[in-house]
Amino acid sequence: MGWALIEVMMVAAITFFLIYLVPADPARTIAGPHANLATVHLIRHQLGLDQPVYVQFLRYMGRILRGNFGVSIQYDVPVVSLLWRHFPATLILTAGGLICEVLIGIPLGLISALKRNSVWDYLSSGAVFLGLALPSFWVGTVLLFLLGYHFKVFPIGGYGRPWADHLVLPALTLGIGGAAYYARLVRARILDVADQPFIRVAQAKGLSHRQVVVRHIGPNILPSLLAQIGMDWGYFMGGVVVVEVVFGWPGIGWQAWMAIQNLDIP
Repeated sequence: MGWALIEVMMVAAITFFLIYLVPADPARTIAGPHANLATVHLIRHQLGLDQPVYVQFLRYMGRILRGNFGVSIQYDVPVVSLLWRHFPATLILTAGGLICEVLIGIPLGLISALKRNSVWDYLSSGAVFLGLALPSFWVGTVLLFLLGYHFKVFPIGGYGRPWADHLVLPALTLGIGGAAYYARLVRARILDVADQPFIRVAQAKGLSHRQVVVRHIGPNILPSLLAQIGMDWGYFMGGVVVVEVVFGWPGIGWQAWMAIQNLDIP
């Protein structure tokens, strides 16, 4: 827990200082292109941007420790309320992406491991490497064009009712990329467990291949799957920026992208 707190603070510090690499002035953006210099200076003073960088950083970290993430420049509301407003959309997308990953990746891994060195193994492995190679923004764009625009099976983007129709394409985009990791994990774990002595003992007792897989191999690969699901859950909940932007999904990642575009520093 101590190291986790240190890591969070390091991420906050890195994010804060990266803002100063952006070649733009938030005060000028807020004031508009035709505002005079006095107005720009007044806005910069109100935002505290005229203070030395280290002073701004210490004030920023002090507010974070008190749970105060500041007020959005663009919307003039607390940042925390914006995060909570977009949190449900990211939560739904996270659940959908995890379901797609598991439903696609585990069967591929099972086929590849149980049909080792067969045509099915080679086809499954090829699909896995293809899934690892395809970038999510490309997969999302292709799915939008084919299933949203060309065949008009699903909405092109956005978030609305029925939300399940809007969820399919972004969740599938996450699932195609993530399923490759599950397929590799399942295949590796099955082949590792299958070589263990207790599996040979179970086979010697006369258990069928299906019984060996269900009773012995399955429970031994489950902890690895749960660990991977836990890591993916944390990753997705951080806001999958690319997927949310491609599909116009109003989650935390989309909100972060809008803040970058509008120089909404808080």
